[in-house]
Amino acid sequence: MKTFVQILLYGCLVVFVIGIIAVIYKYTNGFNEDFKTFYVEYNGEQILTEKTAIELVPNDVHKFTVKYTFDKDEDNRGYTVKVLSNATADFEFRIGNKAYTYSKAKELTEAFKIIKDETSFEIEVDESENIQEVLKRVYGDTVYVPKAQADRNEYPFVLVISSYNGNVNYYISFKIKGVSEIEEIPLPDEPTEPDTPTYEHVESVEIPQQIVFTGGN
Repeated sequence: MKTFVQILLYGCLVVFVIGIIAVIYKYTNGFNEDFKTFYVEYNGEQILTEKTAIELVPNDVHKFTVKYTFDKDEDNRGYTVKVLSNATADFEFRIGNKAYTYSKAKELTEAFKIIKDETSFEIEVDESENIQEVLKRVYGDTVYVPKAQADRNEYPFVLVISSYNGNVNYYISFKIKGVSEIEEIPLPDEPTEPDTPTYEHVESVEIPQQIVFTGGN
């Protein structure tokens, strides 16, 4: 009897250890990253990689759900989301006689339709939202963008999704399927007022593996 109980306890211990390893494997992206206490789901799939890329289909509602691995107190729940420039190939754009650098552009969140609630947010995009149009919405004026240079940025925008305390961040760079071409407009006079921005920005997001979702909810 004593031997049976020992075997049973040993078996339970093995199952418990395997369970712990499985949880760690899941929330470390296969032991490749730090343990995730906060993660994102898109189209029912978990995003546990800190940096990734997606393609958004125009006129679909794209829903992202944020989750914490362990329950938090009510005061600790929450997250932030914003859209920033993702300049893998930086370039200078012009507004009147001022020159700006795309990698240090203003926050771009206001240019997109984002609806946020306590545990998820939705973003809807359309074909018109190329780099030029997005910058125009943010800066509120005609924007000259060098098309050839801008087109080198395959994923020109990045969603930055952060946990309530900012300790965990996901950088999801994105492009819009079938986005309109940048309009060629006359180049303004040489800039006389170079921009010295203090806006928040992130370094370009290098994507080791592309993940492309093509559906809506």
